[in-house]
Amino acid sequence: MLTAFNVIERVLDMSQLSNAYRTFSVVSGRLCFVIGLFIIFTFQLVCNDVFAMNQQISPAAPSAPLGIPLQIKATDGTKIFAIHYSAVAPRALILFFHQGNSNYAEYYNIAPRLMREGYSSLAIDERHGGDAFNKINETVKFQGKDSKNIDAFPDLEAALKWGATQNLPIVVWGSSDSASLVFGLAAKYPNRVKAVLSFSAEMTDVEQDGWTQAAASKTIAPVFITSAATPTEVSAAHALFSAVGSVRKVHYVAKTTSIHGSSTIDHTRNPNGAEANLSVVLNFLKEIF
Repeated sequence: MLTAFNVIERVLDMSQLSNAYRTFSVVSGRLCFVIGLFIIFTFQLVCNDVFAMNQQISPAAPSAPLGIPLQIKATDGTKIFAIHYSAVAPRALILFFHQGNSNYAEYYNIAPRLMREGYSSLAIDERHGGDAFNKINETVKFQGKDSKNIDAFPDLEAALKWGATQNLPIVVWGSSDSASLVFGLAAKYPNRVKAVLSFSAEMTDVEQDGWTQAAASKTIAPVFITSAATPTEVSAAHALFSAVGSVRKVHYVAKTTSIHGSSTIDHTRNPNGAEANLSVVLNFLKEIF
């Protein structure tokens, strides 16, 4: 039998329990709030770190998110590493070939820029190359040695063969050592090569006497030749220009800052002259395609 005292005691117990529950709810709510703030703060720090790392990437060695890596084979079975950039409604396909100590990273900034202008492209790691532009030449690495410039000609032919499958007009584009080799493609495959661009070529870059001059004389496609604006390079470019057989040819001597090879139109390597030089290149291409 409950007494008045017992009833009062139970009421007090329930009151204490209710107070305890309210206290627990408040503490739990505050704890969840603190945990939530911690998660948000941590996430913000991670985002800031990622952004900072992206900002610190050297402009000379950017990533190539727009390009798709692929492999092609030369006629002698050599595996050629390459990267393909695909434009929307492309005007033409550009085959990019690099300097002697280089690789396709030479075009990491150039290919996307040309892609925005409507040109798809393929850039390859030739067997004659090196680790410039903060990238390993995968073809050289795979075969275990660097080769002579002339030995890389089958790599250019492999790129041209792959290009023929894209059903687009083909432009061959060379830089330094490869700026001579591209004339070999134009001379040997006149029906495939629709334009030639040669940046900082030397007639002696190919290890066969008279090779470049003979190839240039047989070239019938439109030709664009340029170089750094040094007396030595301008003289070499003029000699090559004189040897070219095409009736449609341009020797462009930069009026603004210019540097060796294709980098003359790369804004990260030639910030004071790239856009002006690129504008001349684009005008040449647009007159053809």
